[in-house]
Amino acid sequence: MLDLLGSIDGLADVDGVRITKPDVLNAIHDMSASCEVIVYSKDLTSLSQILACLIFRRSFVVLDSSWPTHYSESFLNCLQHIPDSSPHVLIATSGSTGQPKLVCHHMDSLFKSANRSLSHSPISSTDAVLLSLSPAAMGGLLTIVKALVSGARLSLCSGHWLDALAPSGQWHLAVVPQQLARLMLDVRLSTVSFKSVLVGGDAAPYLLKQQVEEANLPVIYSYGATETCGQIVATNRTSDDYEALPGVQLDRLNQQLLIQTDTLARGYLTSDGFLSLPMHNGFYVTQDLVEFSPTFKVIGRKDFQFQSGSQLVSPEFIESELLTSSLISQVVVVPSPDDRFGWVPIAYVPDGTDIALLKMHADAHLPKHLRPASFLPLPESLSFDDPMCRRHLIGIYMP
Repeated sequence: MLDLLGSIDGLADVDGVRITKPDVLNAIHDMSASCEVIVYSKDLTSLSQILACLIFRRSFVVLDSSWPTHYSESFLNCLQHIPDSSPHVLIATSGSTGQPKLVCHHMDSLFKSANRSLSHSPISSTDAVLLSLSPAAMGGLLTIVKALVSGARLSLCSGHWLDALAPSGQWHLAVVPQQLARLMLDVRLSTVSFKSVLVGGDAAPYLLKQQVEEANLPVIYSYGATETCGQIVATNRTSDDYEALPGVQLDRLNQQLLIQTDTLARGYLTSDGFLSLPMHNGFYVTQDLVEFSPTFKVIGRKDFQFQSGSQLVSPEFIESELLTSSLISQVVVVPSPDDRFGWVPIAYVPDGTDIALLKMHADAHLPKHLRPASFLPLPESLSFDDPMCRRHLIGIYMP
């Protein structure tokens, strides 16, 4: 791993200020816990801490500074259940059960996943990589590892991620569809040279794909999961057909996607203990319903979760947090169409609820993507006591 440390001086910068070996060495000297908790704030300190843990193989978890304290603490409560002392990487997620948990990966899986991605879309040591996603999520963390492995320059901005782009250099970036739409509207699009734009997290709308094709942007669409340690299938630049990346096997069980690869998570850390991944004959059982023909396509979820701005949203988790306010005794959360994010959560609450106080509670306990966009009274034709209430409401908004 010392050869990775040797590349630090030319590896990363924040707002044009380069990270040096002393930055990384100072970060590791400050670390003493069995699992380092890093709060990412788009700054030299937090990025140096992540690099130090990767290079010196120390277990770590990244939390985002934008998260409410209560939300972050729900993940910290899980750290007592790390299975053993080998170096782990822990990723905050709601998972298929909707409750906060940490996906537990061997650190080696991060490097295997990065190399798997690089085998499909290589990055040269003379290229530049833009960190446009928070490393509190798998996509952002893998962007850092791919830059570290390839020796490319990693760049990020304390402001908007687009401000880090410069006309000089051959750029690689990983984005979600909402960021891709923002990039297509930016004046820098015509002045910056892109070598690859990896898109994941959610399906890109057809019209956006048309714009990308007309702009001749080198976009690669991908699918992956936190449990698989990142992308496992991807398109190439000459076809929209998805292909499994090296070392990945796919299957289906009642339309549910099954995945087998050597980078599967060890399991979940929850506040109650360690939880194994759901498996079937050696394959990880996802909650995603997919088609394989004519090409790979995610067509929905088996559970009530949905994508909002490329973030997985659990209605049940939002409901449980809102109920802790003691302002309501019943609530139902469902997805509602949104032009920007595809779907956003909305909450049905009893008529007469103090909405202003309930919004304040949501702001203090939930990150932005989990806060209901609106609070509405339940229609008179429905009852909170109806076990099919959620499905009736989903039928209204998700035809």
